Amino acid sequence: MTIQETKYVKMTIQEKIELLAIVAEECGELTQECMKIVRFGQDNDNITKEAGDVMCMIQLLIEKGLIDYKEINKRIVEKRQKLKTFSTLTNL
Repeated sequence: MTIQETKYVKMTIQEKIELLAIVAEECGELTQECMKIVRFGQDNDNITKEAGDVMCMIQLLIEKGLIDYKEINKRIVEKRQKLKTFSTLTNL
């Protein structure tokens, strides 16, 4: 089943709290790995692992109906445009 075909699943309040807590934890772990690279000037293989974990959690947010796939894609386009204006990143 692709993300676009996902059927929304009802969740209990406890499941929603747990999902959101894990999402926050995984985002924090990705942040930590990014900062290790910035601080210590070396590549860190863990960034791929942590990015994958965050992407998994985003997919679960979509599957559980907490966020909308189409709205996420719309936001990606908007963010790329904003980065072109306010960052020095190239080839966006």
